[in-house]
Amino acid sequence: MSSVTIMSVGVEAAALASGLGRLLALDPAEAAARNRRICELAAARRANQRAMDAAREESERLARRVIAARVRAAGAAAALKAAGLSADPALTAPTGRQTSPAVQSWCGAVDTAIESALARASSARAAAIARQVAQAVPGAVRGKLVAAADALAAQEGPPDKPATEDRLVRIIGALDAGATAAESAVVHRAAQAIEWTGGGAETGLLQVRLAVQRANDAAARRRDDAIVAAQLLDAIEPYRPSHGLAPDRLESARRRLAEVVAGAAVLDEALLDDVEALRAAVEAAASAHAVTSAFTDVLRELGYEAEPSFSVGTAEAGLLTLTHPDHPDHLVRMRMDHKTGTVASRLYRGAGAGADADEEAETQWCDHLSQAIDRLGGSGFTITPIRVAHQDITTLPATEKGTTTQHRRIEGKG
Repeated sequence: MSSVTIMSVGVEAAALASGLGRLLALDPAEAAARNRRICELAAARRANQRAMDAAREESERLARRVIAARVRAAGAAAALKAAGLSADPALTAPTGRQTSPAVQSWCGAVDTAIESALARASSARAAAIARQVAQAVPGAVRGKLVAAADALAAQEGPPDKPATEDRLVRIIGALDAGATAAESAVVHRAAQAIEWTGGGAETGLLQVRLAVQRANDAAARRRDDAIVAAQLLDAIEPYRPSHGLAPDRLESARRRLAEVVAGAAVLDEALLDDVEALRAAVEAAASAHAVTSAFTDVLRELGYEAEPSFSVGTAEAGLLTLTHPDHPDHLVRMRMDHKTGTVASRLYRGAGAGADADEEAETQWCDHLSQAIDRLGGSGFTITPIRVAHQDITTLPATEKGTTTQHRRIEGKG
């Protein structure tokens, strides 16, 4: 029988950052920050998407508009009161459900009243401050300041309600410059559908305002997505196929992120999933790198020669071949499994070696492995032996260090 020691390995943040730094050829703090950025941006983007999904129902959209309008109108009314100005009845919403025609009509028209109230309050405050300052300046300057303050104070009265045509132009003028041609066309059609007679203008203006708001929301999402995509694109810039990433998947993610940055695509769940999968793969490779590097260092201190194992001429990530001068006809292989977070070790015997050395080699390896686990436990790793599996002795060719020596797994105590 042969023994296989299997250990569960946890890589702490500092050790993972060190592994990421070595893998990506970056400062460990920068490497960790780039990967952390991917996690944070993806989580925030998904949270925003859930909020937007909840607002897609038209009734919910209308309700949110009214709530926002009520808060802004209340703030404008408070500003008027603080400035000692007369209240504007247009800032008071009618009673009724938030989706009722009367409330929606008020919501569509209140922006003008809010802007006017805030402007009047600002003017009154500026006039008051100017009058106070005028008391402490030379006479010539004082007169000019008082005149300017009086001119501002003369703007106290609420303006007349603008004509429907003026309101339409104002509403359309609020259309985001980043709106697409299709979104602009929707606004155009809504404006053309206004019934200018029979009292239907208010309803028509509301539809135009909603079309503008939807277009502006979409444009804002595209800008937000472009910023997030640019940050993600920068975060994965150091990633290379040599880090264990599929070249096609890496290139596809970069291309699609660039399209989002250019406003030609949306940052959807599939793209976020792909970027997070790339991050997870890089972190898995970095973990394997950190674990194998740590084991390599400590086992070399215990006298072992440690080299990467090879498969079809290429070094395998997380796979080590170890030999000790006390038992040159034996070797140990250690493998880090990225997916399960475990390390397995196996001791092999050369075909030409005597069986009488097996027990001594196994005892030495188990002792050294125990020492290595103890040393690594205080350096950013949590290592827990979980089982020793026993298998039948088999013979397999070994090509480590350019030899063709036959090695067999041996029964042991590790």
